[in-house]
Amino acid sequence: MKETNKKWVRNSSDRKAIEEGFYFDEEKAEHICNFFEQFLKVVNGRKAKEPFIPLDWQRDWMMMLNGWRDKDGNRRFKKAFLALPKKSGKSALTSGLALYFGLADGEADPNIVIAATSREQAGIAFDGARDMAINSPALKKLCRVVDSRKRIDITSGDRGQIKVISSDSDRSEGLNCSCVVYDEAHAAKNRDLFDALLYSGIARKQPLFITISTAGFDRNHFFRDEWDYAKKIIDSNVIDIQTFPTIYSAEDKDVDDEKVWLETNPSIPEVLSLEDFRASYMEAKQSPTKWASWLRYRLNVWSSMDKDWLDMEKWKSCTKALDPEELRGKVCYGGLDLSHKQDLTAFVLYFPEYKAFLCWAWTTKYQVQLRNQKNKASYLRFIEDGHLVALDGEVINQDFMEHKICELAKIYNIAACGFDPWAAQQLSMNLENEGIDMASFRQGYGSLSEPTKQLEEMVLTQDLEHFGNPLLQWTASNCMVTQDPAGNLKPDKDKSHEMIDPILCCIMALGLANISRPVGASVYESRGVLRF
Repeated sequence: MKETNKKWVRNSSDRKAIEEGFYFDEEKAEHICNFFEQFLKVVNGRKAKEPFIPLDWQRDWMMMLNGWRDKDGNRRFKKAFLALPKKSGKSALTSGLALYFGLADGEADPNIVIAATSREQAGIAFDGARDMAINSPALKKLCRVVDSRKRIDITSGDRGQIKVISSDSDRSEGLNCSCVVYDEAHAAKNRDLFDALLYSGIARKQPLFITISTAGFDRNHFFRDEWDYAKKIIDSNVIDIQTFPTIYSAEDKDVDDEKVWLETNPSIPEVLSLEDFRASYMEAKQSPTKWASWLRYRLNVWSSMDKDWLDMEKWKSCTKALDPEELRGKVCYGGLDLSHKQDLTAFVLYFPEYKAFLCWAWTTKYQVQLRNQKNKASYLRFIEDGHLVALDGEVINQDFMEHKICELAKIYNIAACGFDPWAAQQLSMNLENEGIDMASFRQGYGSLSEPTKQLEEMVLTQDLEHFGNPLLQWTASNCMVTQDPAGNLKPDKDKSHEMIDPILCCIMALGLANISRPVGASVYESRGVLRF
């Protein structure tokens, strides 16, 4: 049996593998690196069209992956887990791996799958593999690209194919994969595709399932289970000779320490400069949402929005000494949120020319009394200063709301008004009949993310006017946001400390204002009825 260099023995699983007859084959380890250097070229960036020379960490990782063998020469590892920050060269590595295991691994009838939650995400690595194959005279002779199907047919030798599969397709059953590279598993909605592909190569002698991803934000996600299991192998708390785990993460480390940055980002400075990294750090420190994203994308730390969303000290400074009377007759956009049970009913107008928000809010005397009985924050101070109106009855009368908004439309030039379609369909129809253009504003990430981020930026730069409205300030301080895997944000009523309806109306009004339209013209003349 060949002797294994100690540099390739890194945990108890490696030592156990040697006991069971596995060894490290330097020639096989170098083979995959030589393929990258001799046949692949970088497809984008400042080194585009240059030979793909693996970075030190990439070379080390690929050699570990491919070098360990059993007594018959088959690969030791059936699974590989690689977690690392964004901008580490992940996509290019994924592309190159797909080509190597399809064209140079020696597998009979290779069936290589690049998988991801969305076809678009999987397509990023495929496009890289396609371009690498086309730009290599040697590889170009061995395969045929079927771009419309996101597939590369291997036309010589053992034949086979490289293709894309995503969670939004149903083509994962019945596959006989020799190698799967699953990209960004943290974004998967469930583990159905992951499991289907994981076991798809069970009939192969040396199937390989590679997971390459950045940290997620939901610690209850199945990918966190995979992460924790990989960490146990690294720490020698679990023996698994078939799984190769690698994690570059600043989890449980000093995230403000530049040494930690460099340890976690092995591609600095080749892919990302330290100067740019420092600049992104300084910017992220100014915002809880940016900080959560920075930790996840730059340091590969599982992070979610567990802090207040807005910097309330900066919010308090957002005043331009503007006289509200100046806004009479000016173009503005509305955001309307009707109360469901205990929520506030709120209406906000946003004036883009002045970056100013005017807010009106209503509740019922019944809700005021109920809150007092439950020892919740009292509405009395907002009612006494006129920023909240308490109406008779147990629910807000929609006829009253229609009359009030029509009154405001006579004072201000309301170009359009966004509303949550959940409870305001009839009111919106009535207001349209009164000549106010109404736009259904759905409460998902797609509609709310951009204006949510924009409002946060306006607060950070103190570039808005809220006229010191204490109710608006209170709801802004209550507001928590949630983040999806793509980094989109939206307010979360369930996670927020208290009521957030008025600040949500600000976001809707701001989002509506972002859609350009001829000033003075009906929005229906330019785009018809909006549905967000």
